Amino acid sequence: MLSLTQNIDYHAGYAVTRTGEARRPLPFLVSSMLGGAFIGLADVFMFTAAGPFRQAGDPWFPLVSGAVFGMGLILCVFAGGELATSAMMVFTVGAVRRTISWARAGGVLMLIGRCPDAHAAGQPAGGRRAVAAGALGGRRRARDGCGRLR
Repeated sequence: MLSLTQNIDYHAGYAVTRTGEARRPLPFLVSSMLGGAFIGLADVFMFTAAGPFRQAGDPWFPLVSGAVFGMGLILCVFAGGELATSAMMVFTVGAVRRTISWARAGGVLMLIGRCPDAHAAGQPAGGRRAVAAGALGGRRRARDGCGRLR
């Protein structure tokens, strides 16, 4: 197990590796799409597994939801999906420790941010649509003429 200082040093070095990966935008974009697909699959599985708990008013609903959703994060770690949230942490640590510049960290985050739908492109179904369709047992919500939920 790493000490706190060793862990911070590791992440500062990892920031160099992660920003280097962004020099090849296509694999980086594919990695972002895979991250979105893994999280999207976890969302669908979470709604499927925890939906009946919510509909029944069971107090175990949050625990089941969190446990099932964690599988998507595990898939991202082991299968190589790129998530903006982890990049924000790693790049901040790297910039504070001066292993990368703030400009480089911001530039790669802008690359991730420029493709906000890279995650959505990989998701087979959005959670918002599942909620809007009443998958969690609530009343079905309609859309207005602009496509917004009412």
